[in-house]
Amino acid sequence: EIYRVILSELMHYYKFHIGNIHRLCDGLLRPKYWTARSEGFEKPISRMIKWAEKNPASPSSTEGALSSCFANNTYLYLADATHLRRLPMTQRDQAALKILGDVRTIVFIPIRQGTQPVGVIWLTSLSEVVLLNDDDQAVLESIGTFLGTVFENAEMYAQIDQQRREIEKLNSELQRKVEKLHLMATHDSLTGLYNFGYFQ
Repeated sequence: EIYRVILSELMHYYKFHIGNIHRLCDGLLRPKYWTARSEGFEKPISRMIKWAEKNPASPSSTEGALSSCFANNTYLYLADATHLRRLPMTQRDQAALKILGDVRTIVFIPIRQGTQPVGVIWLTSLSEVVLLNDDDQAVLESIGTFLGTVFENAEMYAQIDQQRREIEKLNSELQRKVEKLHLMATHDSLTGLYNFGYFQ
């Protein structure tokens, strides 16, 4: 839910068309959530989701812009990416640009827990340039750090909730055993009648 809320707000406020969050899982950057600001972007998102799920990114800085942002723990803003197509780039970046089509602005924001990257927010505008001033960029970078803290808190909450459920289960099991022990201590096992222990 937090992925949807954060991306929706960022895309609405800054006028990006497509947004996603990649998280480091099992040593690879895997897409966790994709969304579009409005209808009409279902096809590129659908194609991108399929491609990204089949091709998780390495956290190595040589694999492309997303990976470089993560590996170098660095914010990356490309105001107008139309000229990028003529420049040399990784196969991964070429494939992403081809799938998305008319990419104009791209922003990669490292998600940090403390000072360490744990993921990347990727915002893209199609057909329109999104101009970000220094203050906008500082806010976006701060959101990456904030989001890392949110993820850490959510993971701790999930762990605490799981432990609470396990404790409740163990308490219920213990209660059943105490009741069974009480029954065994106060009733005759053959007749089921109260025994001497009941009257003490």
